[in-house]
Amino acid sequence: GIYNSNQDFLKIKTNAKVLKLDVNSSGKSIKGVEAEIDGDKWLFSSDVVILAAGAINTPIILLNSKSSSHPNGLGNSSNMVGKNLMNIQMTCILQRANNLTSGYFPKSLGLNDFYFGDKNVNFPLGHIQTGGGVLRDAFFAESPPVLSLITRFIPDFGLKNLAKRSISWWAMTEVLPDPENAVTIQNNRVKINYIHNNLEAHDRLVYRWLDTLKVIENNPLSVSITQTPAHPRGLAPLSIVGYSCGTCKMGNDPKTSVVNKNGKCHDIDNLYIADASIFPSCPSIGHGLTVIALSLKLGDYLTSGNLYKPLICRP
Repeated sequence: GIYNSNQDFLKIKTNAKVLKLDVNSSGKSIKGVEAEIDGDKWLFSSDVVILAAGAINTPIILLNSKSSSHPNGLGNSSNMVGKNLMNIQMTCILQRANNLTSGYFPKSLGLNDFYFGDKNVNFPLGHIQTGGGVLRDAFFAESPPVLSLITRFIPDFGLKNLAKRSISWWAMTEVLPDPENAVTIQNNRVKINYIHNNLEAHDRLVYRWLDTLKVIENNPLSVSITQTPAHPRGLAPLSIVGYSCGTCKMGNDPKTSVVNKNGKCHDIDNLYIADASIFPSCPSIGHGLTVIALSLKLGDYLTSGNLYKPLICRP
């Protein structure tokens, strides 16, 4: 559960969807947060509002909060809200194992040997990590090319047994910020325009790791894995958005960014963003710990300055 979730000073509303943020007459401060909870409309108000809905939903909320003082969406004077969507390129690679596993073991290995380049290249390639047991790896399950290739050869049975004798690897490469990759609202519908870039780096990483696996498999001292003629693999689809970032860029210049170094929206005095949408660049590894660190930093900043008061809400 959430620490202190049973304390009087903290109330958690479940089955809630934030619809929009309302500004005051000056357009410089949030006066209310409109939400829908179990079919009922609620209005929340507070001296400080922190938006942490993720790199997809945070810009959606801001774009849906347009008003006469913010005709292009809340906090969007830079026209950067929703722009520069980045989602780590991830390819799942399957390797056969000699030893029977449960298929549910956790991740146990990660390496950055190719993070800053490789022989013959001086640009970053990315990160390699085990996905854990194939039956536990949610990303593997969301990679249709991998599963379709495997099930083509074993359509009736055996997939679970194969998973118990397999290891999944993830090759992960950063993508670069591009304003054409964006989350937008068109005709009241969310639209995501996205094309992977930095493809050469990712391709080099995948094939470099395939070569590494083959070298290990051909080593007579290797006893845990099996030499195989092919390693089924597939690129994770855009529907896996857990590693998305960049849509409300952090920066010092209000003309080219949405929030400042503390996560405060340049255009709004009491609005802060505390999720991966503020990342100006995309890492090659999961950024959950970085988001946690930014949130803790923001919490310290707000509490040390006594910038907040208890939340008030009413249906």
